[in-house]
Amino acid sequence: MGVGSANLDQLTLLPQWKLSHYDVVVGVLSACNNHELRNVIRSMWLKHSLQHPALSQRVLVKFVIGARGCQVPVEDREDPYSCRLLNITNLVLNQEIEAFSLSEDTSSGLSEDRVVSVSFRVLYPIIITSLGVFYDASDGGFQRNITIKLCQADQDEVLFVARFSPPSCGVQVNKLWYKPVEQFILPESFEGTIVWESQDLQGLVSRNLHRVAVNDGGGVLRVLTVSQSFV
Repeated sequence: MGVGSANLDQLTLLPQWKLSHYDVVVGVLSACNNHELRNVIRSMWLKHSLQHPALSQRVLVKFVIGARGCQVPVEDREDPYSCRLLNITNLVLNQEIEAFSLSEDTSSGLSEDRVVSVSFRVLYPIIITSLGVFYDASDGGFQRNITIKLCQADQDEVLFVARFSPPSCGVQVNKLWYKPVEQFILPESFEGTIVWESQDLQGLVSRNLHRVAVNDGGGVLRVLTVSQSFV
């Protein structure tokens, strides 16, 4: 494969780049002000890689460093890896809150989706007491078979499961049906996903996402991603 004159000019300006073949190229993403962490890498596995007679010829390691540092101190961030200021106001303590609520005039419809999900991050330790599903039972009671799971995002581990069916539909509060789950503390920085799955042939009953209100308890949790429709 030939190298054009423009590429040769760039290589002249960047003499550290050599026309060599590497089996593995490693890019290490690093924030501008993480000098100490980069030095730790240089003194450990990167040093071993550079000094190893075989690895040094087969592996190329480059740091990809951000142009600007974060002005928010680590202790004031939502998590150590972002530059978002932790903003907890009017913290709700020692009482239950409904994370999602629905206005009375919100219309519903049967979607084609049999599985929908919501991902969230915990910014202050919380306890999940119950899981719920939206369902308008004005047509004669709860008539669906739906499973709700709460999973830990980084390990894909199921922590809680609630199963709804006509003979076991839980407690109705307005148009929401709830079932209690085993309670334990979800710590700060926990990231999880709530998954609703229809066990019937038809899709889930969905609402317009823009008509769903999120109650974050004064900032104790943040919704990360949501399906286009909401069950």
